[in-house]
Amino acid sequence: MALERRHRARVLLLLGVACCVVVTTVLILSRKHSETPASPPSSANHDSVSSGGSIPRESSAGATAALANVPPAPLSPTLSEKLRQEIARISALTDLNQQTDALQKAVNQIALADIPTVLDALKIPRPGTLDSEFRMLLTARWASSAPKVASAWVEQNVNDSSRQQALNTVGLAWVAKDHNAAAEWARNLPEEGERSGVLTSLAYEIGSHDPEAASAFVAEVASGQSRDELAAHVAALWTEHSPAKALEWATGLSSEELRQHAIAAIATALGDSDPLAAGTLAVKSLSSGKVQEDAVVSVVQRWAQTDPTQAAAWVSGFPEGSLRDTALEELVKLWTGQDIEQAGTWLNNLSAGKSRDAAVGAYVGALAPEFPEMAAEWVNEIRDDASRFNEIERIAEIWLSSDATAARAWIAGTSLSQARKAKLLGAKAE
Repeated sequence: MALERRHRARVLLLLGVACCVVVTTVLILSRKHSETPASPPSSANHDSVSSGGSIPRESSAGATAALANVPPAPLSPTLSEKLRQEIARISALTDLNQQTDALQKAVNQIALADIPTVLDALKIPRPGTLDSEFRMLLTARWASSAPKVASAWVEQNVNDSSRQQALNTVGLAWVAKDHNAAAEWARNLPEEGERSGVLTSLAYEIGSHDPEAASAFVAEVASGQSRDELAAHVAALWTEHSPAKALEWATGLSSEELRQHAIAAIATALGDSDPLAAGTLAVKSLSSGKVQEDAVVSVVQRWAQTDPTQAAAWVSGFPEGSLRDTALEELVKLWTGQDIEQAGTWLNNLSAGKSRDAAVGAYVGALAPEFPEMAAEWVNEIRDDASRFNEIERIAEIWLSSDATAARAWIAGTSLSQARKAKLLGAKAE
């Protein structure tokens, strides 16, 4: 028995030595293999996507530059599933700040060379997840590091509904790195709608710190509401720094419609610092219509906060018409909220006419929620029957909900027709 145990011990010792030799040999061979030049990337190389490998430089053997023209290798099923599980986990977070931080952290773990592979793996976003947001953050990160490569890849590989957003994302990341290069790329996009979209995004971004530079993009954007809004935005920002230069630019715009929007924005922006100049600009430089009315109302809104009496004197000088009616209505609503008695005193001295009816209607509407009895007295100042009846009904509906007994007694004595009285009283009775 003792001999047998000794024999067994010698056998185990020999087996242990043999295993050590084999392991040592494997380690030596593995080290030599790792020191040999790397073979061209294959699908297996992309297993580093979720491991957060270091970001390769753009100049590394030209590999990154080639990504724009080489279809991405498929992400391994295991890593693809892990990536989707991580995004789903982040999507389930209820705190938006936590979501944003977690998404950015996950994006930062993707190696630059692996980005096209990951983008391709998330090509079809899942409902209820942050797949699309993850793709855009990843696109922005790529464009921040390698804008030429990223832009070329997006142009060639993104052809779904997210294409414009992806192009805009590239442009915004690029413009932070190189203003001129980003603009040149955007201007050379072949499709007009996409080109206009990117140029608009660049202009908004640049305009936040250099509206004069952003103004150059306006004429290059396709005509339409987006261009009008861009012109107004640039004009307003520019007015804060140099109103004279902004106005010179706006008046020189070739499109009449574009010029109107830009000047209206300048007038609105001036309303805080010089309401009289702003109002004069809006009245004299803008054609009658909605754009002018909106600009005048914006000026009145600002002016009424600081000096409603002066604003009222200015608006009272308008000729009868839609502009005067609209301006007076807005003025009275704001003024009543500040000083009911002062607004009422001014209304008493306003000459009769359609615009006074509009102003009294605005006064009544502002009074009715808190002071229906006072509104009921003022409503009779409206001379136009149709306008007066409409305001009576509005007061009645409000008053019935707060004091039905008083409201019903007042309704019975109004100049409304019996049918209209019955409708108001009957609706409440039911």
